[in-house]
Amino acid sequence: MNKNISFHYGFNSDYHQRVDLLKEVGFDGVMAMYEYTPDFYEAMDYAQKQGLNIESIHLPFRDIVNDLWLPGEGGEYYTDLMIKGGKYAKEIGVDKLTLHLSSSPTPPPMSQIGFDRLNKIADFYAENNLTLCIENLRRIDYFRAVVDSIPSVKVCYDAGHHNIYYPTDFDILEYIDRVAVIHLHDNFGAKDDHYLPFEGTVDWDKVADRIGKMGLKPDLTLEVHGSFDRSKMASEREYLLHAISILGKIESMIKEK
Repeated sequence: MNKNISFHYGFNSDYHQRVDLLKEVGFDGVMAMYEYTPDFYEAMDYAQKQGLNIESIHLPFRDIVNDLWLPGEGGEYYTDLMIKGGKYAKEIGVDKLTLHLSSSPTPPPMSQIGFDRLNKIADFYAENNLTLCIENLRRIDYFRAVVDSIPSVKVCYDAGHHNIYYPTDFDILEYIDRVAVIHLHDNFGAKDDHYLPFEGTVDWDKVADRIGKMGLKPDLTLEVHGSFDRSKMASEREYLLHAISILGKIESMIKEK
Protein backbone atom coordinates (compact mmCIF):
# COMPACT_ATOMS: atom_id res chain seq x y z
CA MET A 1 0.00 0.00 0.00
CA ASN A 2 1.29 3.46 -0.87
CA LYS A 3 2.26 5.66 2.07
CA ASN A 4 1.26 9.32 1.92
CA ILE A 5 1.09 12.33 4.19
CA SER A 6 -0.68 15.68 4.14
CA PHE A 7 1.59 18.22 2.45
CA HIS A 8 1.03 20.50 5.47
CA TYR A 9 2.12 18.26 8.33
CA GLY A 10 3.17 20.83 10.91
CA PHE A 11 6.44 22.34 9.67
CA ASN A 12 6.93 25.63 7.84
CA SER A 13 9.67 24.45 5.50
CA ASP A 14 10.06 25.74 1.98
CA TYR A 15 8.13 23.52 -0.40
CA HIS A 16 11.28 22.53 -2.29
CA GLN A 17 12.87 21.33 0.95
CA ARG A 18 9.65 19.58 1.98
CA VAL A 19 9.28 17.66 -1.28
CA ASP A 20 12.93 16.63 -1.30
CA LEU A 21 12.70 15.45 2.31
CA LEU A 22 9.54 13.46 1.69
CA LYS A 23 11.25 11.70 -1.21
CA GLU A 24 14.39 11.04 0.84
CA VAL A 25 12.45 9.54 3.74
CA GLY A 26 10.45 7.28 1.43
CA PHE A 27 6.92 8.65 1.19
CA ASP A 28 5.10 7.77 -2.03
CA GLY A 29 2.92 10.84 -2.16
CA VAL A 30 0.99 13.63 -0.51
CA MET A 31 -2.55 14.76 0.13
CA ALA A 32 -2.84 18.29 -1.26
CA MET A 33 -4.95 21.08 0.25
CA TYR A 34 -6.35 22.95 -2.73
CA GLU A 35 -5.16 26.58 -2.88
CA TYR A 36 -4.21 26.38 0.82
CA THR A 37 -1.14 28.59 0.32
CA PRO A 38 -0.20 31.17 -2.33
CA ASP A 39 2.46 28.81 -3.73
CA PHE A 40 0.05 25.85 -4.00
CA TYR A 41 0.31 25.41 -7.75
CA GLU A 42 4.09 25.76 -7.85
CA ALA A 43 4.49 23.32 -4.94
CA MET A 44 2.32 20.64 -6.53
CA ASP A 45 4.09 21.07 -9.86
CA TYR A 46 7.45 20.58 -8.16
CA ALA A 47 6.17 17.57 -6.20
CA GLN A 48 5.04 15.82 -9.36
CA LYS A 49 8.24 16.65 -11.22
CA GLN A 50 10.22 15.10 -8.36
CA GLY A 51 8.18 11.90 -8.56
CA LEU A 52 5.82 12.38 -5.61
CA ASN A 53 2.30 11.17 -6.28
CA ILE A 54 -0.59 13.49 -5.40
CA GLU A 55 -2.82 10.88 -3.81
CA SER A 56 -5.84 13.16 -3.47
CA ILE A 57 -6.83 16.80 -3.28
CA HIS A 58 -8.75 18.13 -0.29
CA LEU A 59 -11.15 20.84 -1.43
CA PRO A 60 -11.48 24.12 0.53
CA PHE A 61 -13.99 24.36 3.37
CA ARG A 62 -12.97 26.91 5.99
CA ASP A 63 -15.41 29.83 6.38
CA ILE A 64 -17.36 28.91 3.23
CA VAL A 65 -18.71 25.36 3.45
CA ASN A 66 -21.92 26.21 5.33
CA ASP A 67 -22.89 28.54 2.48
CA LEU A 68 -23.52 25.38 0.46
CA TRP A 69 -26.95 25.08 2.11
CA LEU A 70 -27.96 28.74 1.89
CA PRO A 71 -29.35 30.85 -0.95
CA GLY A 72 -27.06 33.52 -2.31
CA GLU A 73 -23.69 34.21 -3.83
CA GLY A 74 -21.74 32.37 -1.12
CA GLY A 75 -23.25 29.03 -2.05
CA GLU A 76 -22.71 29.66 -5.75
CA TYR A 77 -19.08 30.59 -5.09
CA TYR A 78 -18.59 27.39 -3.11
CA THR A 79 -20.09 25.32 -5.93
CA ASP A 80 -17.90 26.97 -8.55
CA LEU A 81 -14.81 26.48 -6.36
CA MET A 82 -15.52 22.74 -6.02
CA ILE A 83 -15.78 22.46 -9.81
CA LYS A 84 -12.65 24.57 -10.30
CA GLY A 85 -10.75 22.17 -8.04
CA GLY A 86 -12.00 19.25 -10.11
CA LYS A 87 -10.82 20.88 -13.34
CA TYR A 88 -7.36 21.38 -11.86
CA ALA A 89 -7.21 17.79 -10.62
CA LYS A 90 -8.13 16.46 -14.07
CA GLU A 91 -5.50 18.68 -15.65
CA ILE A 92 -2.70 17.24 -13.51
CA GLY A 93 -3.94 13.64 -13.48
CA VAL A 94 -5.37 13.38 -9.95
CA ASP A 95 -8.68 11.52 -9.75
CA LYS A 96 -9.74 11.68 -6.08
CA LEU A 97 -10.97 14.80 -4.29
CA THR A 98 -12.43 15.17 -0.79
CA LEU A 99 -15.32 17.48 0.05
CA HIS A 100 -16.74 18.72 3.37
CA LEU A 101 -20.48 19.17 3.82
CA SER A 102 -20.65 21.38 6.90
CA SER A 103 -18.78 23.14 9.68
CA SER A 104 -19.57 23.60 13.40
CA PRO A 105 -22.10 21.67 15.51
CA THR A 106 -24.99 23.77 14.15
CA PRO A 107 -24.62 24.30 10.40
CA PRO A 108 -27.55 25.61 8.36
CA PRO A 109 -30.27 22.99 7.87
CA MET A 110 -29.93 20.77 4.83
CA SER A 111 -31.86 22.32 1.96
CA GLN A 112 -32.96 21.56 -1.58
CA ILE A 113 -30.67 24.27 -2.96
CA GLY A 114 -27.77 22.55 -1.22
CA PHE A 115 -28.62 19.18 -2.72
CA ASP A 116 -29.05 20.79 -6.15
CA ARG A 117 -25.54 22.25 -5.87
CA LEU A 118 -24.09 18.94 -4.70
CA ASN A 119 -25.72 17.14 -7.60
CA LYS A 120 -24.24 19.70 -9.99
CA ILE A 121 -20.78 19.13 -8.50
CA ALA A 122 -21.20 15.34 -8.48
CA ASP A 123 -22.40 15.31 -12.10
CA PHE A 124 -19.36 17.30 -13.21
CA TYR A 125 -17.03 14.90 -11.41
CA ALA A 126 -18.73 11.82 -12.83
CA GLU A 127 -18.65 13.24 -16.37
CA ASN A 128 -14.91 13.83 -16.02
CA ASN A 129 -14.04 10.46 -14.45
CA LEU A 130 -13.20 12.08 -11.13
CA THR A 131 -14.00 10.55 -7.75
CA LEU A 132 -15.82 12.90 -5.39
CA CYS A 133 -15.31 11.70 -1.81
CA ILE A 134 -17.59 12.86 1.02
CA GLU A 135 -15.82 13.02 4.39
CA ASN A 136 -17.38 11.94 7.69
CA LEU A 137 -17.45 15.04 9.87
CA ARG A 138 -19.09 16.15 13.10
CA ARG A 139 -22.60 15.86 11.62
CA ILE A 140 -22.93 12.25 10.49
CA ASP A 141 -26.57 12.91 9.53
CA TYR A 142 -25.38 15.22 6.73
CA PHE A 143 -22.89 12.57 5.60
CA ARG A 144 -25.54 9.84 5.50
CA ALA A 145 -28.09 12.01 3.70
CA VAL A 146 -25.71 12.97 0.89
CA VAL A 147 -23.95 9.63 0.43
CA ASP A 148 -27.25 7.76 0.49
CA SER A 149 -28.88 10.08 -2.06
CA ILE A 150 -26.08 10.59 -4.62
CA PRO A 151 -24.95 7.17 -5.91
CA SER A 152 -21.91 8.49 -7.79
CA VAL A 153 -20.10 9.85 -4.73
CA LYS A 154 -17.60 7.84 -2.73
CA VAL A 155 -16.43 8.15 0.87
CA CYS A 156 -13.40 9.64 2.57
CA TYR A 157 -13.16 7.80 5.88
CA ASP A 158 -11.54 9.91 8.59
CA ALA A 159 -10.53 7.76 11.55
CA GLY A 160 -9.85 10.73 13.82
CA HIS A 161 -13.28 12.30 13.26
CA HIS A 162 -14.91 8.95 13.99
CA ASN A 163 -13.14 8.81 17.36
CA ILE A 164 -14.28 12.29 18.40
CA TYR A 165 -17.83 12.53 17.24
CA TYR A 166 -19.45 9.05 17.20
CA PRO A 167 -17.05 6.35 18.44
CA THR A 168 -19.88 3.92 19.22
CA ASP A 169 -22.73 5.16 17.01
CA PHE A 170 -21.25 4.63 13.55
CA ASP A 171 -19.31 1.92 11.77
CA ILE A 172 -17.66 2.48 8.40
CA LEU A 173 -18.66 -1.10 7.54
CA GLU A 174 -21.97 0.46 6.48
CA TYR A 175 -20.18 2.11 3.56
CA ILE A 176 -17.16 -0.16 3.25
CA ASP A 177 -17.53 -0.68 -0.52
CA ARG A 178 -17.61 3.05 -1.19
CA VAL A 179 -14.46 4.11 0.66
CA ALA A 180 -11.93 5.59 -1.77
CA VAL A 181 -9.77 7.74 0.57
CA ILE A 182 -8.76 7.32 4.21
CA HIS A 183 -7.39 9.94 6.59
CA LEU A 184 -5.35 8.58 9.49
CA HIS A 185 -4.69 10.69 12.57
CA ASP A 186 -5.24 10.51 16.32
CA ASN A 187 -6.80 12.47 19.17
CA PHE A 188 -8.12 11.97 22.72
CA GLY A 189 -11.79 12.06 21.81
CA ALA A 190 -12.25 15.72 22.72
CA LYS A 191 -10.97 17.82 19.80
CA ASP A 192 -9.62 17.41 16.29
CA ASP A 193 -5.92 17.30 17.19
CA HIS A 194 -4.59 15.52 14.07
CA TYR A 195 -1.79 13.84 16.01
CA LEU A 196 0.19 10.87 14.78
CA PRO A 197 -1.52 7.47 15.12
CA PHE A 198 -0.97 5.67 18.45
CA GLU A 199 -0.62 8.96 20.36
CA GLY A 200 -4.30 9.22 21.34
CA THR A 201 -7.32 7.00 21.90
CA VAL A 202 -8.25 5.88 18.37
CA ASP A 203 -8.71 2.10 18.27
CA TRP A 204 -6.12 1.34 15.60
CA ASP A 205 -6.73 -2.39 15.75
CA LYS A 206 -10.34 -1.73 14.74
CA VAL A 207 -9.29 0.75 12.05
CA ALA A 208 -6.86 -1.82 10.62
CA ASP A 209 -9.63 -4.42 10.68
CA ARG A 210 -11.96 -2.13 8.74
CA ILE A 211 -9.31 -1.29 6.14
CA GLY A 212 -8.60 -5.00 5.81
CA LYS A 213 -12.25 -5.56 4.91
CA MET A 214 -12.14 -3.03 2.06
CA GLY A 215 -12.18 -4.77 -1.29
CA LEU A 216 -10.09 -2.15 -3.09
CA LYS A 217 -7.87 -0.83 -0.32
CA PRO A 218 -7.10 2.91 -0.46
CA ASP A 219 -3.65 4.30 0.11
CA LEU A 220 -2.54 4.89 3.70
CA THR A 221 -2.59 8.66 4.17
CA LEU A 222 -1.62 10.53 7.32
CA GLU A 223 -3.59 13.74 7.76
CA VAL A 224 -1.43 15.01 10.60
CA HIS A 225 -0.58 18.50 11.84
CA GLY A 226 2.15 17.55 14.28
CA SER A 227 2.55 15.32 17.31
CA PHE A 228 1.28 15.10 20.88
CA ASP A 229 4.79 14.00 21.86
CA ARG A 230 6.96 16.99 20.98
CA SER A 231 10.08 14.82 21.11
CA LYS A 232 8.85 13.41 17.79
CA MET A 233 9.18 16.95 16.40
CA ALA A 234 12.88 17.32 17.22
CA SER A 235 13.59 17.82 13.53
CA GLU A 236 11.46 17.63 10.42
CA ARG A 237 13.42 14.65 9.13
CA GLU A 238 13.06 12.74 12.42
CA TYR A 239 9.34 13.48 12.48
CA LEU A 240 8.85 12.14 8.96
CA LEU A 241 10.93 9.04 9.65
CA HIS A 242 8.76 8.34 12.68
CA ALA A 243 5.60 9.04 10.69
CA ILE A 244 6.45 6.63 7.88
CA SER A 245 7.38 3.94 10.39
CA ILE A 246 3.89 4.30 11.88
CA LEU A 247 2.34 3.71 8.47
CA GLY A 248 4.48 0.59 8.19
CA LYS A 249 3.08 -0.60 11.51
CA ILE A 250 -0.52 0.04 10.39
CA GLU A 251 0.15 -1.76 7.12
CA SER A 252 1.43 -4.79 9.02
CA MET A 253 -1.68 -4.75 11.23
CA ILE A 254 -3.89 -4.70 8.13
CA LYS A 255 -2.08 -7.64 6.58
CA GLU A 256 -2.57 -9.64 9.77
CA LYS A 257 -6.36 -9.26 9.58
